[in-house]
Amino acid sequence: MAKPLSLTPNEKLLFDELTNNIQRLRKHSVKESDEILLCLAAKAHELHMSLKMHGQEPTYHSFILKNREFPVEEVTFFRHIHPIEDLLAFIQDPDANNETGGLHIGSAFIFPIYVSKQRRYNKYK
Repeated sequence: MAKPLSLTPNEKLLFDELTNNIQRLRKHSVKESDEILLCLAAKAHELHMSLKMHGQEPTYHSFILKNREFPVEEVTFFRHIHPIEDLLAFIQDPDANNETGGLHIGSAFIFPIYVSKQRRYNKYK
């Protein structure tokens, strides 16, 4: 598991607002969900573009990129809960949205193991 991204104060505010509203949408059947997603789309787009400016462009699962049928640079891309969840997951762990479709017997991959005595993760191949 990679370290979470370091966010600017403005990015942190956007991240917190997106997180709270996504949790609210998931837990409750909100009648105004379309209106909330419309508002969140603009904030998610702003957060995405801010991260991209800092050289930390978020990645998304390939099925989301395919199903949304909009480029990531458009606000319309974020008018759904799943792209916003992928953005939040990327911020918490930049490796969260990496595709693992190429794993099979005999393939090599890196995985972290937490070593409590050293208080850190060791990466093994």
